[in-house]
Amino acid sequence: MGAGLSVAELAGLVFSRAKPKGVLAVLTAYFDDSGTHNASKVVLIGGLLGSDAQWLAYEQEWQARLDAPLPGKPPLKRFHMYDCEHGEKEFQTWNRAERDNLIYELRQIIIRNKLFGYASALSRPDWDELITGTLRTFLGDAERNAVTNAILRTLEHAKTLAPGTK
Repeated sequence: MGAGLSVAELAGLVFSRAKPKGVLAVLTAYFDDSGTHNASKVVLIGGLLGSDAQWLAYEQEWQARLDAPLPGKPPLKRFHMYDCEHGEKEFQTWNRAERDNLIYELRQIIIRNKLFGYASALSRPDWDELITGTLRTFLGDAERNAVTNAILRTLEHAKTLAPGTK
């Protein structure tokens, strides 16, 4: 066993044997941002949310695809959409159709594993023009609002996975 507790071990601690009824939902979300530097006109945040079982299945499929991305292509160390989209670094020898095919296959892995996706984009100039004064103090800048919305959407989705729980 590693340094932490497994989900089963944690559930055993949370729910006593005398009162074994209960639900322990462990969800993991990964988010990434783009355009969060001050010169950017658009702030974007997107991510995926799933259970431990969904992530385990996803990670196994994803790694298998990186190990054998397409017939005749060497394994990939990792996937960067920017590099794939622009044919850079590991994708320098890939043509557009090959890169599009890999993107499709990776997207299918996300879909098959039923990960919940969320993305939000905000116009920074519009946000800065419209959200001022007390409202700005409360809502923050465009980046803070995008992150806050991602967290709120994640919590909303988590409630649909375990209705009636906190």
